[in-house]
Amino acid sequence: MITLSWIILTALTVWAFTRARAAARISALRAQLSRLHEEAEKEIRRCREEAARAKAAATQISREAASWAAGHQQGRDDVFAMVPLLVEARDRFTVADPGTAPSAGEG
Repeated sequence: MITLSWIILTALTVWAFTRARAAARISALRAQLSRLHEEAEKEIRRCREEAARAKAAATQISREAASWAAGHQQGRDDVFAMVPLLVEARDRFTVADPGTAPSAGEG
């Protein structure tokens, strides 16, 4: 009977130590999981902020590209509008005969 009591007492003691150790390990794992969760949320916030900055930069670049394209088109139209005037000015100042200059009405 005493041997059976010692076996039961030993089994209960081992079970109590195992349970305490498992509880400590579970607590440590929960703390680690909580820390990892916080780090993940921080990383997600950082990524979202970075994405918002990138989106703002892309919007700004898009506006600048549209503005540049409009300015380029305006400059191109201005050059095309000036070509006939430049040709007329060239013809006006080109001297056919060294002694005479063409009149302004000639073209």
